[in-house]
Amino acid sequence: GLAGHLAEMARRGRVRIRLDLESLPVYAAAVECLEQEIVPGAVESNQQYAMGWIDLAPEVEERWTPILYDPQTSGGLLIALPEARAEEFVQRLRARGGFAAAIGAVERRTEGEGRIAVRGTRLAAIVGEKGIAMAKPENEGAEMLSAMAAAFSSKASAPLAGSPPAD
Repeated sequence: GLAGHLAEMARRGRVRIRLDLESLPVYAAAVECLEQEIVPGAVESNQQYAMGWIDLAPEVEERWTPILYDPQTSGGLLIALPEARAEEFVQRLRARGGFAAAIGAVERRTEGEGRIAVRGTRLAAIVGEKGIAMAKPENEGAEMLSAMAAAFSSKASAPLAGSPPAD
């Protein structure tokens, strides 16, 4: 996730990185999932890894922080540039149809390992439309799982194509 990539950059560079939560582009469907407390399984382990280098400002609402640890975030697409070139880079990518945003800054060198300072009160750079991620009633999910299990069972017991039938 994003926090893990930032932690590596901060630690190895021995710098303090400021991350602006309000500038972080987030898909509307991801926000809906957070609102419904739906998060991928690896969020917890990613958080355990990276949280030692994260400093949340008092105004940061913790309900939004799983997005920092989500393995589906584009931490692998994180680029650090000199501040004087960053805005031009973002504009050039956008002009070519790409998506880019400045989400923070490297503030200063530190003694020892680096840190990440997260600021902002909410997720504000929402991409796309809401209404895609909808919670399903519990019984509907159970029915779907039962149907999948039945389909898997019937396929598992069927002979493979080209194999002789079982006696």
